Amino acid sequence: MHSEKSERRTKDESPDRHLVAGACERAESHSTDTPGGQPLRLACAAWGLLGLCLLALPLRVGAAVPTGTDRTALEALYDATDGENSWTTKTNWKTTDGDWHGVTTDTDGNVLELDLSRNKLTGTIPAEVGDLTQLTELRLNNNQLTGTIPAAVWTLTRLTTLWLHNNQLSGEIPAAVGNLTALTELRLHNNMRYPNAVLSGPLPTSFSSLTELEELHLQNTQLTVPPALDSWASALTVTTGTAASSGTIALDAANTVPTGVWANATTLYVPDFLATKVFAYRLADGRRDAAKDIALDPENTAPQGLWGNMTTLWVADLHGHKLYAYTLATRSRASAKDIALEEISPRALWSDGTTVWVVDSGSVYAYTLETRSRDMTKDFGSGLFYANGE
Repeated sequence: MHSEKSERRTKDESPDRHLVAGACERAESHSTDTPGGQPLRLACAAWGLLGLCLLALPLRVGAAVPTGTDRTALEALYDATDGENSWTTKTNWKTTDGDWHGVTTDTDGNVLELDLSRNKLTGTIPAEVGDLTQLTELRLNNNQLTGTIPAAVWTLTRLTTLWLHNNQLSGEIPAAVGNLTALTELRLHNNMRYPNAVLSGPLPTSFSSLTELEELHLQNTQLTVPPALDSWASALTVTTGTAASSGTIALDAANTVPTGVWANATTLYVPDFLATKVFAYRLADGRRDAAKDIALDPENTAPQGLWGNMTTLWVADLHGHKLYAYTLATRSRASAKDIALEEISPRALWSDGTTVWVVDSGSVYAYTLETRSRDMTKDFGSGLFYANGE
């Protein structure tokens, strides 16, 4: 069990609080007999309240010298990662001479941020890291760290940023990751050294507890997003993929004439000019995900490009003169969101989330997604794609 530190002194132990109270008492003693005494007492009360609020905050003091258990934990990290011989920069580490490189503390010497990225750390991350109980940001990326991520890391419940990418870490991510409910950014990508050292396995379903998470980077690992987390993952930025696949996805034998591509956080969608559906593939491992295939409308017989916005997928049709809308969650038609294209025969489309642009014979026509109407002010002129006569 890792030791717990008190975040701050109690009210009775704080000399700073006694200073605030004492100053106000002295001011009141000189003001009670004056016409302005009441305002002065009110001012002192306000300043006293402000002082108490400020004293309650864990003030950052920039790079500094850690104390107590935090110092012991950092010294263990220094030793475990060969700080003496390997680190590029180790200014003042294991001394009392001044600020320690990469360390940010509060006024009590508790470590709040630790950034040792690109510093040639080798070896393994020690369990003592879990004793940094006030830590909010941990960056150990772009080093040569090996072994598994210690269980102690998943006890750092104040973490908002965790960067461990570009190392040679291995193993699976445990369910305890769900403890890090304050986390907003998790970077684990580029942790792969064949044949044995690789982060791998499906993410535990406890990831759904990370409601503050905005970015999750998994590329060049063998970590995968299981179907149970698809809905959760669609609400944030997730980057996946493995070096083993060399960035390629083998298409289904029936997906012979692909006419576009679009992906959300977990799934790649590919229409086919000769098929009656949009084929789905898992981004994590490139495998088919037939359960997410979308059957096309009987009139959507010549699909030619597609685009989606996490809830709706629009599929163009070379002969249908419209963009056909489908609901991603149910894989069903959403005809109320269809966009009529007049006499345009679309070859491709793209959107920025507000406007969708449709290509036809060298011209690009703009439509507003919300109203599904033309916006000629955003059109691009003819000849845009055929300026060279091709």
